[in-house]
Amino acid sequence: AKSKMSLIRTAYTQVFRKTSTFTLFVVVGAFGFQWGFEPVMNGVFSSMNKGKMFDDIKDSFSKPEEE
Repeated sequence: AKSKMSLIRTAYTQVFRKTSTFTLFVVVGAFGFQWGFEPVMNGVFSSMNKGKMFDDIKDSFSKPEEE
């Protein structure tokens, strides 16, 4: 329990005490979350819609013949 309190105290004094460091923490955290979350969700979307997206079916269209 004591190490948990020291971790909380350290986080408070280093990050949450000043508005500027808290804002920086939030902005960096948001970019980090987006950086990790977006590729994962794109992969989920692609796997759920495999065979339905244009890149999957574009070869099935014939090219128009030029005159």
